[in-house]
Amino acid sequence: MEDFEKELKTEFLEEASELLDGVEQAFLNLEDDPASEEVINQIFRFVHNLKGTSRAVGFGEVAEFTHELENLILKIKNKEMVPGSQTVSLLLKCNDHIAGMVGGLKEDLEAHFESEPLMEQIKAMLESGECAASAQEAVSSEDAVADV
Repeated sequence: MEDFEKELKTEFLEEASELLDGVEQAFLNLEDDPASEEVINQIFRFVHNLKGTSRAVGFGEVAEFTHELENLILKIKNKEMVPGSQTVSLLLKCNDHIAGMVGGLKEDLEAHFESEPLMEQIKAMLESGECAASAQEAVSSEDAVADV
């Protein structure tokens, strides 16, 4: 690996670590307020930026994982899903996994990770309609309140 490439990767990992520190609270805040657009947008920006930058510096496994995660967050952002406790739990696991990947890559720039189980959980969550059902329930609840 060339020095320039190593430097780019190292700088990316430092920035990713700093961003992780800042966004972790957003993931936790989502648990208390799953409808917060501000929190959802913060998480989306983090994942979207991490996806693009990780691909640009050659961390394909990070990019692939964050791409799947971005799909889930985009559904939430677009109000196609409302994150319930299972969704928030999965998002927290994903945040931990990203932190583990960043930490692992800091130790070994050639490290590999087992992301498939979490990626399958993300895909299952997207396909299950469970979150979509939660969104429908939330709309129904709002309608009921509006009628009172």
